Amino acid sequence: MLGKYADSPPRLSPHLEMLCLAVGDLPLAVRRIRGSYIVRNYRWLVEQPLARPYLGQPEFRELLDELYARSIQRNLGCSLSSHPRTSARNSSVKAISSLASLSDAPPT
Repeated sequence: MLGKYADSPPRLSPHLEMLCLAVGDLPLAVRRIRGSYIVRNYRWLVEQPLARPYLGQPEFRELLDELYARSIQRNLGCSLSSHPRTSARNSSVKAISSLASLSDAPPT
């Protein structure tokens, strides 16, 4: 059913992209979101209930990373070396590692 709209031009509403997510057509949803003027927004997309099941999918994560980087460049005029999710995870791992090494040390 969605195949006949796969190559249609971008629209001013997100209905087709959201329908793709609702029926589970992730490749078409990602392609449509990349070409959309309305849905190609990181903050809006991550808050959509229909997008939540795909947050762990590599193809969708790649799209979110692209949108995040684009929003930072547009809003701040700079680029980030890594996504905050990755930076926060790395910081957490370092903090846990240093706490573990402290607990292994003999009391003074």
